[in-house]
Amino acid sequence: MSLDRQAAGSRTTRLPSPSIIRRLGWTERLFWLLDRNSPRHFVLAAQVDGHTTVDEWRQALDAVQVRHPLLAACIEVGKDPVPYFHRAPGAPIPLRVVRGGSVGHGWEAEFARELASPVDPEQAPLMRATLWHEPERAVCILSTHHAIADGMSVGFVVRDLLQSLAGATLQPLPLLPAYDDLVAQPTTTHAR
Repeated sequence: MSLDRQAAGSRTTRLPSPSIIRRLGWTERLFWLLDRNSPRHFVLAAQVDGHTTVDEWRQALDAVQVRHPLLAACIEVGKDPVPYFHRAPGAPIPLRVVRGGSVGHGWEAEFARELASPVDPEQAPLMRATLWHEPERAVCILSTHHAIADGMSVGFVVRDLLQSLAGATLQPLPLLPAYDDLVAQPTTTHAR
């Protein structure tokens, strides 16, 4: 799918601005609307044993953001008033670093803090990271707006993050269409 066009079945619609990635699909829009009344973000933590540096985590987050197009987006409402994902170049995934090993303060407290802090859909990106860091162990906590991901998809982000930390080069992925566009596309049936 071209970033300046949106496919909807067999129709192609010109988007009003080159910064627009695509319209929110119905499930994305549902989570966006629900979030306006009660936060609809989720938090996932991944523990890594072994030596890592904060700079390595920063580089890995940057690589993951380049790989996954919606990790560089926010949600804006157009004049129509339809919500769109807007591209926000130059807005890295925020990384808050907490030095581990404090007496009485573990990564679980940071997880609870992230769970209590909503992800603002109007501010890019729609993910933030907290790194609870010790010399030989780290816990990366990812807070993500539900309009761009679910637990399984953030599991793939964690996989990519770990691959990048291990030195792998991540290739950018294409932007996926909204779920409702996938469902609306005709499928090929085979005669028996």
